[in-house]
Amino acid sequence: MVEKACDIIVLGGGGSGMVAAVRAAQVSGKKVIVLEKSKTIGGGALFASTTRTFQSKWQKDRGIEDRTDAFLRKVMALTYWKINPKLASSCIRGTGKFFDWFCLQAPETVPLFKVGRYVFDGPDDQEGPVYGVQNNGIGRLVIEKMLEKCAAYHVEVLTQTPAVDVEIKDHKIVAVIAEHNGEKIRIVCQTCIMASGSWINNKQIVDRVFPAYHQVIVEKSPHTNPNYTGDGIAFAEKVGAFIDYDSFCIRIMGPKYNSRSQVMNNAAMSDYAISVNLDGNRFACEPLISNMDDMFDTGHVLIQQPKALSYSVFDENTLAAAIKHAEKTDPIQTGPVPPQSYPKNPEELYADIAKGIAAKDGWAFRADTLAELGRQMGVHVEAFEQTVLQYNRYCEEGFDWGCYRPTQLLVPLNKPPFYGVKGDLMTDGAFGGVEINSNMQAKSAGGGLVDGLYVTGDFASGRHINMDGVKLQILNDISWAFSSGFIAGTNAANDVNH
Repeated sequence: MVEKACDIIVLGGGGSGMVAAVRAAQVSGKKVIVLEKSKTIGGGALFASTTRTFQSKWQKDRGIEDRTDAFLRKVMALTYWKINPKLASSCIRGTGKFFDWFCLQAPETVPLFKVGRYVFDGPDDQEGPVYGVQNNGIGRLVIEKMLEKCAAYHVEVLTQTPAVDVEIKDHKIVAVIAEHNGEKIRIVCQTCIMASGSWINNKQIVDRVFPAYHQVIVEKSPHTNPNYTGDGIAFAEKVGAFIDYDSFCIRIMGPKYNSRSQVMNNAAMSDYAISVNLDGNRFACEPLISNMDDMFDTGHVLIQQPKALSYSVFDENTLAAAIKHAEKTDPIQTGPVPPQSYPKNPEELYADIAKGIAAKDGWAFRADTLAELGRQMGVHVEAFEQTVLQYNRYCEEGFDWGCYRPTQLLVPLNKPPFYGVKGDLMTDGAFGGVEINSNMQAKSAGGGLVDGLYVTGDFASGRHINMDGVKLQILNDISWAFSSGFIAGTNAANDVNH
């Protein structure tokens, strides 16, 4: 067995782990080792576009109005004040502290940031630093700079080296056993930061927490990375940390439309299409995402439907209404639904629709009758026809007794051809693990704290509550990753310096 030693060991090289490692090395000047089981560093952070940032020097220097108090009142009310206020203030403050620290570590990046908002926030929410776009945003930038700083601060990053066990002495992790290419490595440590991430591919845990997840098809994404197997659970239990299983939840989203026709996808998400399940019935006010305010909650509606599938249906009437509405919409709007845009030229518009239909990939459908459209989609045909007829009657009467759509959005669906787009489920991950305090230190199952153990990112419980499977949180995932990593790295460094 290869023997190594360090002062601080970090389990996981995702966003929170890398920030924690660099921060700990910078503050302590001591030896830090990062263990990452995959080939690459960064995890889900690589795909994150924007963060929420509060009370940073960067914001103050630009005269940006501070709305931290309003944000905290809102999210604490959202979580019914079940969140520890000390943890809430710590992680919110941590966003600004992290960003200012990042600017000092990578000053060449400061001009790259502009004033903007978190991707799902609206005009009344906090403004802050924004960089890049989806899949090439602040997450990737931070990871790249953290890797550079690992070299500067002599942080040793071991990829394809999963932790497989921990050694415990006096209720404290004193060594971690890892594996690389079949060779065992024993790493002695003083302090451990668990940034081991999600457990979404741990079937035993998923079946315990959310058994319906394995009974439906959920799109693959960076959040379903095969390496997310919840390795930290066994290590945390071995050292006596409190695993907050009640907080464990998988956040599912949907419906997601993947037609090759952007026109059809946009129409499917418009205010004028209707949605039906496999039984041919409507099940919520459309569009589901807008009416639920946030796409991160809507999957729990969709998963109640047969096979967790829905079909958004529209015709020439509703398509025309969607196009007219889009012409009046601010093209730079923010929020869970992207701006709906359509080609100005009708030939281009219908050519785009034809592209989706021609793909014959099971996502887009077109028919001259409702019955034929129902057969193509695979829904209950007779029920589907009755659903559309009933909806058209609601349009005539001026009130939607089915799903309470606003009266001004009631447009009859009776002008062929008829279109349908399939919508399915996706997820942005599984959350929950060790309960922490405001310093990111692990709480003990027997009361008190676990000496020398800090937990960050998705594996830390404390910034969200689980309401019957729905995750309600005070801070979004990437902001939490960077904030919790920064706080844990700071406190772990202080530990080894005393």
